[in-house]
Amino acid sequence: MILYFDKIDLFFNLLHIIVILINSLGWVFNITLRPSLYLIIITLFCWTFLGIFQGIGFCPLTYMHSQYLYTNYEFRLPFSYLDYLLINNFNLPLTSKMISITSVLVIFISLIINLKKNNLNNLLIICLALINTFSWSLIIFNHDIGTKINIYNMEIIFSSIITLVLLIYILKKIITFRVNFF
Repeated sequence: MILYFDKIDLFFNLLHIIVILINSLGWVFNITLRPSLYLIIITLFCWTFLGIFQGIGFCPLTYMHSQYLYTNYEFRLPFSYLDYLLINNFNLPLTSKMISITSVLVIFISLIINLKKNNLNNLLIICLALINTFSWSLIIFNHDIGTKINIYNMEIIFSSIITLVLLIYILKKIITFRVNFF
């Protein structure tokens, strides 16, 4: 089990764990409620929009971490940081698909709870979030995280469009209620 190679690797590990915790549980505390919402939006944007170019579910933090480790130690991280943490380091008997589907469920549940606590939810947002949860789960079940988008992956294209619509709608609501939100 390799938890870290050096201080920079340790920094990347801690930063990633903090991001995961804020994305998952940021809605619990009032102090992390708004930063958590923004971080979830950034995460979903990266998974979707940057995922169009790099592979669905792309995380720039994992990419930078992986580049650093490969350059300095010739060690490659898996596409998903949670795979690295849970499977490679803790040897848990999980599959990458199980971890990815759980991640999708957790982030969309966190998003819905966060929006509710921020008084930014409505039926359209909940429906879009549920459609996203279902479509992302199907993508992971039928493909893998990191799958590149092409014109033949209609479910990936559909899910990406729905995710971007959801994010734009949430940002529009934040801007509309910005006086109360900031």
